[in-house]
Amino acid sequence: MKQEDFDQVIENIIDRCKRILVSRRGQYATDEDVLHNFKMTSTVLSACGFQLHGRPLNSADVTLLFTLIKAMRLATQLGLGRDGSDTRDDLINYILLGEACEIDEAEVIE
Repeated sequence: MKQEDFDQVIENIIDRCKRILVSRRGQYATDEDVLHNFKMTSTVLSACGFQLHGRPLNSADVTLLFTLIKAMRLATQLGLGRDGSDTRDDLINYILLGEACEIDEAEVIE
C-alpha cells in the first residue's frame, strides 16, 4: 500500500470514530461530564467487589473491559456487523475513552 492510500485509510477510520463518538454521546455522557457512565460503572462494579490487581476498578478499567468484551464479540462473530468496521471502530473509541478517563482521573488526584 502506498503512503497516500494508507493516509486516506487512517483518515477514514478517524472520521468514522468521530461520528460514532458524537452519535453515541448520550449513551455514556451527561451534559456536564462526557465520561459520566464510565465513572458510574466503575463505582458500581467496585462497590460489588470487582477488583483489578487488588484495587477497585476505575473508569479507565471499565473502558478496557468494554474493549475486551467487544474484542470477544468480534472474535466470536468473525467480524459480523454492518460491514465489520463498526465493532473495530468501537474498540478504537473505547481505547480513546480509556485514555480520557486516565487523564481525567489523574487531574482529580493532582
